[in-house]
Amino acid sequence: MLDSIGKNIEDAINQQATKVSTLYLTDESNSDGSSVQHSHVSGRDSSGKTAKTAKKEQKQPKTAKLKNLKEQDTVAVDTTVYAPKYLAGFPDTTGNSINIQRIDQKTVMTEPTHSHEVNVRYQSPLHDNGTMLLVFAVIAFMLVSYSKGKKYVSDLFYKMFSIKKRENLFEDHTVKETQILFSLIANTCLFGAIIMFEGLVYYRPELYVPDLPIYCYVLMFGIFLGVFFLVQVGVYNMLGFVFSEKVETKLWIDGFKASHAILGIILAPITFVMLIYPEITETMLVVAVILCFSARFVFICKGFRIFFNNLSSLIYFILYLCSVEIVPVILSLAGAIKLCIILQQAVLK
Repeated sequence: MLDSIGKNIEDAINQQATKVSTLYLTDESNSDGSSVQHSHVSGRDSSGKTAKTAKKEQKQPKTAKLKNLKEQDTVAVDTTVYAPKYLAGFPDTTGNSINIQRIDQKTVMTEPTHSHEVNVRYQSPLHDNGTMLLVFAVIAFMLVSYSKGKKYVSDLFYKMFSIKKRENLFEDHTVKETQILFSLIANTCLFGAIIMFEGLVYYRPELYVPDLPIYCYVLMFGIFLGVFFLVQVGVYNMLGFVFSEKVETKLWIDGFKASHAILGIILAPITFVMLIYPEITETMLVVAVILCFSARFVFICKGFRIFFNNLSSLIYFILYLCSVEIVPVILSLAGAIKLCIILQQAVLK
């Protein structure tokens, strides 16, 4: 009885093994693009082999696959001995193509790549102690004089444009106009001198001597403008004495003084902007020249309104323009350049 039970168990095991091998062969044939048909009738396949025979045949490829897998899982042991490559430390260039620069190899200064010539910026009057002392002195003098000449300052525009020959009976002339006028004209000469120095450095830098302090140039130009102003006042007095009456001459000269006083007040902010922002020096110089010609134009128009009576006076007025207003300005510019040349020669000797 035990023998029959063992035989039945063995047949059942063989049947299960046959089914497993059949399924395995079916999957293998589908992956290779071929189809294998199996017959389950009487435990035989299409070729007439029994299940036991198929089982034995299927065991062999399984064993070969397991053997191949074991060979793939085996890691080859590398017995090569590698000597240390960086015994003395890492070099500047490593294997990752990154250049590591040391501190002593860093670039401290590079030359500019642009090809145009670099303009040398000279010392500005803003950083010159002597020039700034002159500016503060003139401004302080103006503030002190203003308390004594408020009436004159308030009448500047009136004197600049008015041609009334009869003065107001209630007009007060007791204030000291000379002091405030002198401070305003000194202000015009000082800021005009600074503008002339900036123009000299910008347009004629070859006449500038760096060894000479800037306040020397400012003083020279300021005295030159002051003398030119006094010469013009003298010429206008002489012309008025010869060709006109005393009242008309006074109106004319008052307009000249008022135009110069207002011009100095307007030139002050223009000069400070030029000194603080040197990159717009050329623009500010052009603005200053336009303001100077505007003040001169207003004064000429006032003179024309005072002295023009008939056609013959027009001829005299044209002669006046050429001989008193145009030629002296050109001569004054030539004289300023000549002074710079003389000063340069005196310093370089």
